[in-house]
Amino acid sequence: MKTDSIDVVGGDMFQKIPPADAIFLKNVLHDWADEDCIRILERCKEAIKSSKNDGKVIVVDIILDFENDDPKVTETSLLLDISMMCLHGSQERNKQEWHDIILGAGYSGYKIYPVQLGVYSVIELSP
Repeated sequence: MKTDSIDVVGGDMFQKIPPADAIFLKNVLHDWADEDCIRILERCKEAIKSSKNDGKVIVVDIILDFENDDPKVTETSLLLDISMMCLHGSQERNKQEWHDIILGAGYSGYKIYPVQLGVYSVIELSP
């Protein structure tokens, strides 16, 4: 698919991601073990560094937060965590686990945006 502003390109995200101004990963990383997440994020970093502009990697995924005031969000997040463990051998992650993966992939930092997306959070990674 190609439009004036978006190209959708097939391929293997573990091998190479084409140069891009932005990479948007929604519900992708929770499917993979930590080592695989790091490899994916490393490929993303390579792709945005090879773009002409300051690239961005934006992750929309669950951050387990046991201090959350909403018991429904906590319950839903934990149920999804159990599902990921049973179905894929992967997991939902808390803030520290996301921190370790992001820095493990060589990013200089990240910002978590407190948005109201139900169980989801938005994480912007800085190369």
